[in-house]
Amino acid sequence: MVLAQRPLPPHPHLAHRGTGRGGRHPHLEQDHERLGGDGRDVGDGPRRTHPREQWTMSRRSRGAESAPTIRRRLRPFGWTVVSLCALLLVAAIWVGWTWWGSTMIAGDKARVAVSAARASWSASPAPAGSSSATSGPADGKLIAVMRIPRLGTDWAWPVYASTDDATSALDHGLAWYRGSVLPGQTGNFAVAGRSATGADAFRHLDRVRKGDTVVVETPSSVFTYRIDVPPSALTVTSSDDWVLDPVPGYPDASAQRPLITLTTNRDMVPSSARSVGVGHLVSTQHRVS
Repeated sequence: MVLAQRPLPPHPHLAHRGTGRGGRHPHLEQDHERLGGDGRDVGDGPRRTHPREQWTMSRRSRGAESAPTIRRRLRPFGWTVVSLCALLLVAAIWVGWTWWGSTMIAGDKARVAVSAARASWSASPAPAGSSSATSGPADGKLIAVMRIPRLGTDWAWPVYASTDDATSALDHGLAWYRGSVLPGQTGNFAVAGRSATGADAFRHLDRVRKGDTVVVETPSSVFTYRIDVPPSALTVTSSDDWVLDPVPGYPDASAQRPLITLTTNRDMVPSSARSVGVGHLVSTQHRVS
């Protein structure tokens, strides 16, 4: 008797053969992933990645880590650049103010002072010869207005009585050397002016030529001098005070006529060189009371 064979029960891992991805059983799929795809049990360790994927992740990691580092390195450099720019800006403002701003303001104030002095002198002129060489004007007092036609028809600057350093007077106009005579008097009427910064009244003094005139207005008179030695022909040092003598260049000589001496810095930058112009009085016109 032939016994009918009973079908074997399905194998637990083969009962659903053909299901899952690629015909694999879900359990086999999980085992395959757990084994890392090559039969090795990797347990719960890191998942294996393709070499190309590793290279890409490495690049991303380096980029993410290097960006803050680069920013940290650039930060001190950036502050240095900002500091330098700030210093340059401050320097530019200082230079602009020193060479142009202060000059414009001093020029405006000088024009106002000249206009006020002329109006006052015209309204009530002083008697001729009222100024005294012995007493002298007070420090900072406006004693005259100087005009040099060679430097322009509108060129006119106030002349102030100065102290020894003449700094205050030079900030506002021309400075009369205390110790020299007053305009029109016998001896040397000496005046200083700046060639740069502030009241740069003598900026173009080197343009004055031999034979040019210098007009000095006072409360009582108008004096006209003629240049004998132009500033471009005579340069001395700041210690050569012989140019302020009653007769410049002749320390033992006595003055016989009214003279004028103009001094200024020869260079646009600070130096000891001084340009000097010397002239003599050619005419005097007294104001009518």
